[in-house]
Amino acid sequence: MSNIVLLGVKGVGKTTVGELLAKRLRRPFYDTDHIIEERFGQSCRALHEQLGDTEFRACEREALATLEPTENSVIATGGGTYLHSLRSLQALGQLVVLSIDAKTFAKRPFPKTTSLEIDNYFTKRDNVLKRLNALKISVVGKTPCQIVNNLIKGIKHG
Repeated sequence: MSNIVLLGVKGVGKTTVGELLAKRLRRPFYDTDHIIEERFGQSCRALHEQLGDTEFRACEREALATLEPTENSVIATGGGTYLHSLRSLQALGQLVVLSIDAKTFAKRPFPKTTSLEIDNYFTKRDNVLKRLNALKISVVGKTPCQIVNNLIKGIKHG
């Protein structure tokens, strides 16, 4: 059985859902953000501000490379990983997009972010996610347990 790789915009619940899914399926769980944070000893947000986008994305690619030999696991990715590392993600396993609508996304707490910045961020990423050949699971109005149940059903029928 291949890995299940969770994608989606920041704050959509990839880590929460991934941990629950891994527990339900009795698989190991990996989070690329956690891998980066452990390696560099600081949050991804702080590291991104310090390094800039290009160097931070290189850190994401390195984190993905450490997971290449991984099998039968659940992997949560950073909110922008799929924008720069799609081939690596596809090689890791089955892609699952946790989707959210713009209205719900705008209600998420993002520090120091204007509504225009939120809209621009969401629109750019959501357009890419919609075009991916991946299982898509909506998180809108659902608990993490409901999302996991829907995801498991989607994998079995997909």
